[in-house]
Amino acid sequence: MPKKRLFYSCLILGAAIVVIIFLVNQRLAVEAVQISPDSIRQYVDETGTVKSKQSQTVYLENSGRISSLEVDEGNRVQRGDLLLTINPVDLQMMELSVKQAGITYQSALQDWEKAQNLFETGAISKTDFNNLEAAYKRATASLQSANLELEKERKGLVVRAPLDGVILQRNIEINQVVTSGTAAFIIGNTQNLEVDADILADDVVKIHPGNQVEISGQATGGPVLRGVVTKVASMAENIVSSLGVNQKRATVTIDFTGDKGLLKPGYDIDVRIFTQTKSKVLTVPASAVFDYQGKNWVFIIQRGRTQLRQIEKGIENDDKMEVVAGLTAGDWILIKPDNTIKERIKVRVVK
Repeated sequence: MPKKRLFYSCLILGAAIVVIIFLVNQRLAVEAVQISPDSIRQYVDETGTVKSKQSQTVYLENSGRISSLEVDEGNRVQRGDLLLTINPVDLQMMELSVKQAGITYQSALQDWEKAQNLFETGAISKTDFNNLEAAYKRATASLQSANLELEKERKGLVVRAPLDGVILQRNIEINQVVTSGTAAFIIGNTQNLEVDADILADDVVKIHPGNQVEISGQATGGPVLRGVVTKVASMAENIVSSLGVNQKRATVTIDFTGDKGLLKPGYDIDVRIFTQTKSKVLTVPASAVFDYQGKNWVFIIQRGRTQLRQIEKGIENDDKMEVVAGLTAGDWILIKPDNTIKERIKVRVVK
C-alpha cells in the first residue's frame, strides 16, 4: 500500500511538472510582419463637386412677367437660341413717356424755328433766342433718352443664349414676376469639366499644383478616374460642415487627365489627392503604431519575446507609416498589439 501511494504521488508530481513546464514555455500567438524597404504614398481624401469649366449665368435685364419659357434643365442650346420672353410691367408707361417727349420736342422745334426768323429781323432779343434754343436742345435730348430706354426695354423682352452649351440650372418659372438682375439660367459646357474640393486648412498646406488625383464614387459609373491639381486657393474661408461645425477650408481645383466616365456638372465625387511619394523606405502597418507618453511606439519580436521600441514617423496614410528612425530592415513587428501585450512576453508568429 505504501508503494502504491508513492507511485501515484510520483505520477501526480510528474504531471504537475509537465503542466508547469508547458505553461512556462507556452507562447502567445500573434500576427507579425518582417519589415523591408517599401514605397508609400501620402494622400488627402475629400469630397468634391464636378463643375463646367465654361459656364455663364444669364441675368435678366428687365422687370416683368415671364410670358414664355422655351428651355428646361438638360436642354442643349446654341448661341442666340431663344430662352424666354418677358412681358414688362411698365412698357406702356415707357411708350407714353416717349409719346409725351415727342410732343414736347415738336413744340420746341417749332418755337426755335420761329425764333430764328424773329431774331434775324430783330423782333426778339438775343436772350430770348438763346432760351428757346436751349429748350429745343433739352427736348431733343429727352426724346432720344426716352427712345433709348424704350428700345432697351423691348430688347429685354426676348432673352437669348449667350453661348453654346447645356442648361445646367433654371431658376425661373412660367408666369413668374421677375425683377432686373434675376439670375434666370446657368449655361455650361458639359464636356469641359473640372472638380472643386474644399480641403481643410491643415491638409491643404500639403497640396500643390501638379499633385496626382484619383476620382471615384458611384457617380463615375464604376472605374477610378485620374486627374491632376491645377489650382489651390490662396486663402481659406469659414465653411459650416454638415454637422454644423465651423471649419477653415480652401478650394482645390482638379482637372481630368483622361476619361470623365458618366460625370456631369453638379455631381458629388470622392477625390484622393496624392501629396507625396517615397520609395525604398521602411514602413510599418498603421495599426502597429501606438502612442505612449506622447511618443510613437511599436512592439518588436526579439529572441521570441516582445520588446517595446520607440520610433520616429515620416509620411503616412490610412494603411501604413514611414519609419525614419528606431527600426532596421528585417525587424519583426506586431501588426495589431492590444492591451494584453506586455514587454518580454513569449510569442509565436501565426500567418
